[in-house]
This record gives sequence, C-alpha cells and structure tokens, in this order.
Amino acid sequence: DDRGSDNLSYMDRVVMEVVESEAVYVRDLQQVVEGYLYFWRDEGERAPLSPEQAVALFGNVDDIYRFNSQFLTQLQSCGLDPVEVARCFVRNNSGFTIYTDYCTNYPRKVSVLTDLMRNEAASRACRERQTQLQHTLPLGSYLLKPVQRILKYHLLLQNIVKHCDRSQTPGYTDIIVALSAMTGIAHHINDMKRKHEHAVRVQEVQSLLDGWPGEDLTTYGELVAEGSFRMYGAKAPRHVFLLDRMLLI
Repeated sequence: DDRGSDNLSYMDRVVMEVVESEAVYVRDLQQVVEGYLYFWRDEGERAPLSPEQAVALFGNVDDIYRFNSQFLTQLQSCGLDPVEVARCFVRNNSGFTIYTDYCTNYPRKVSVLTDLMRNEAASRACRERQTQLQHTLPLGSYLLKPVQRILKYHLLLQNIVKHCDRSQTPGYTDIIVALSAMTGIAHHINDMKRKHEHAVRVQEVQSLLDGWPGEDLTTYGELVAEGSFRMYGAKAPRHVFLLDRMLLI
C-alpha cells in the first residue's frame, strides 16, 4: 500500500496484521516443506527417517503450504479493505478443512519427532538442517505453526469486527459470516483433537485390562469422563471410566 504509515487508520493496521502475519506464516511453511520434507525426500535412503516416519511427521503440510500460498496471494490483492479480506476467508472456507487431519494427528507428530531425537544420527541430521537453514527454532516449533495459525484466524477476524463501524461499513455482514466460519473451524478442530485423544486413551485402558470378558472398549462409544475414588476400608483407589454406553469401575 502506498499510503505513508502515519496515515494508516487503526483498522488499516488491524487488516495489515492479518495479511503480514499470513506472509510470515507462508514463509515458515515453505521452510518446512522445502528445507526439511523435500530435502530429505531427495536424499532417499540417506535420509535420517523412513518414508513412513516422514508421512507421520509431516502429514499434509505440503498441501497446507500450497493452499495458504494461494490464500496469501488473494489476501494481498484485497488492499486494506476489511470486507474484501473477510470475503477472501469465506471463499476459501472449504479449503481450510485440510487442517483437520494435520491438527488431529499432531500428537502423533510429536511422538515421532521425540523418537527421532532419541536416535543420535537423526538428531544430528535435524540439527544440521536447522543450522544450514539458519533457523533459531528447531523443526518441532515449525511443525506446531499450522495448529497455532488455524486456531488464530478467528481471533484476527474478531479484532476486525471489534474495530469496525457497523453503520459505516457496507458489507459488515460478510465480516460476521467470515468470523462465524473460522470460529466454527476452530471449534471443529478442537473437538476432533479431543475425540482423537479420548480414542487413544480408551485403547490404552483396553490394553491394561487383562482377561477382559466383554466387547472391545472402543465399541462402547466415546470416553466422556474419568476419575478415581477411594472406597471405605479398601487400600487401592478405584478408577472410573464413563463411556457413552458404559460405566467401567
């Protein structure tokens, strides 16, 4: 934008933050995709991780990079118009669903990376890449960025709504629709992460039940709550798991 920074209104700055933070984010995605994923893919058998580990670790980060690169180009063509920026979010609403898979499987990425860091050769390879790419942050911090970003969009849009003069903004409803859509995606992703964590927990409990006569625990629905209590006169505490269709003590 060719206006001097002194002439920018507060709203201009709020919109600018959305666009500029998106540009930084896309640059970070590029570092992960080209600096790590594609670099190691090109190394073939010399790579510090197997193709299966690479899939588990990076997931669909290259799809996210492609999607957000296009999204950034569209955002940059909006100037500093909050309504156009909002419409850009609405137009791309279905595209953001690629984050669900990445975020749901994020705990798995952490465990794969932890395993790699315990391996001396893999750990050294990660440090070497970090040095060559001149990153102050390690790979793990970059892999967290898509999770942080998708959960931040609704907050950035909230900021636009807060500083928007309803009566002076034709297209105000478009901004509300964008906020609603991105809030919905954030809720959906948090919900899927919670469901995923609960499913893993149920599998853990199942593996601890020696000689369990019933159906597999996963057939009793989602884990709703868990806790423990002490019975009068009993030494060991009782553990309680409430599933959709069973109370297990």
